[in-house]
Amino acid sequence: FLFAVSGFQLKNHLLNLMNWRGCKALFFILLIFIVLETFSQRRLELTDSFVKRLGTYNRKRCVDVTRQMRNGMWRKRSNLQPTDVLHRREQDIRIRKLRGLPEILHREDKKCGKNFPLKAPNFGIPIPSLCDPEGTDPCCNHNLARCGSAKEDCQCTSCTDFRNIVSAELHEFVPSSGCEFQNFSSAKTCQLLSERVSSLSLIGDSLVRHLHNALMILFTDDKVYGSLVKDVDEHQRDFCSGDMQFVDAGKTGCHGKTAHNASQLPEGKVCQGQSTFEYSLYQFYSMEYAKLALQKVRGKLNATNSVIAIGVGLHMGLNADKVFNGYLKPILQLKHQAASQWPLIIWLTTHAHGSIKPIPYIESQGNDKIIRYNQEMRRFLEPFEVPVFDTFNLTVGVHSYDGTHYGFGVNMMKAQLFLNFLDETFPHKKRLSA
Repeated sequence: FLFAVSGFQLKNHLLNLMNWRGCKALFFILLIFIVLETFSQRRLELTDSFVKRLGTYNRKRCVDVTRQMRNGMWRKRSNLQPTDVLHRREQDIRIRKLRGLPEILHREDKKCGKNFPLKAPNFGIPIPSLCDPEGTDPCCNHNLARCGSAKEDCQCTSCTDFRNIVSAELHEFVPSSGCEFQNFSSAKTCQLLSERVSSLSLIGDSLVRHLHNALMILFTDDKVYGSLVKDVDEHQRDFCSGDMQFVDAGKTGCHGKTAHNASQLPEGKVCQGQSTFEYSLYQFYSMEYAKLALQKVRGKLNATNSVIAIGVGLHMGLNADKVFNGYLKPILQLKHQAASQWPLIIWLTTHAHGSIKPIPYIESQGNDKIIRYNQEMRRFLEPFEVPVFDTFNLTVGVHSYDGTHYGFGVNMMKAQLFLNFLDETFPHKKRLSA
């Protein structure tokens, strides 16, 4: 009898325990259902702000942006569709044709390199022949001047595997360390510059102008027409839209349709008319403009939180001694003599050249020459503590539409990295002058 009573009590205890656990399980199931139902009704919040905040915790933001840039790499976009690849290929061909370059860049006889040029009369100068990345022989052994697919054609020090050429519009540039660059929307771009800098000026050549165009696109939140002047006619406006904002010369002449400052854009278009920073581009790309560059710096002496970014060299033979002593040193001496911290001078390096660099310029503007120039300029500038914004690694092995200039993808990435650099350089809001 006692055994029976004890067993009965034990049975009741087990039933009570099971009921309690069942209630807890039911409670958690209901809680999960409520959360999922709430987020399903607020789907945009889940996919946008919530996921972005979650990603912030999973990945740390990059520090020492310029070092991360030098060690970064291009990674194919995870959401890439076959239609994206097809559209990019069609756009590249269209740009080549408008620029006066051949539609097909390889030869039927499988010869390649600068000793077997492709005629480009509308471009003006011959370019080296490439190998077909979609064909059976996608690699060029430049020593043997032939296309092939064997190891000696694809993996030697003087070989180019054209299957590996990066289309920046189909990739994203990421640090190899695993940290994450900040992505600046138009609103965040305008907020950053309005809060941190009093003025930003870019001085330099066409490479700098393309960085400027990308910044204009961010300022205006307009990828299609963002950098085009307000008084361009409708036909030219459509012709120079999108990718064409970065295409120089040729039949388009679109480089002459882009704005150099906010006054050349429709009123109120820059940062919705709410910006509190000055911004301009000055195309002082050769030694004859050195004194004008010096004047711009003189005008910003003691102007707190003013920034002038300078990038020149191609029009001066990539001669570091000439560029430093004739162009930059007077600027740095002026600042020193004035005992002025401002403007902050930033040096913009020369980026890599592409596979179809015109043959007459392969030696004088080739990557070996560019690397030496960038290294020498860095050495000259180190004693003056001038920060160097280095985009060579960003561009090496990337598709260039004419061998010198890059398109939408590279330049928009340059702009994002430049904003990351400014964000790191100016961590605090600017103080208003008395």
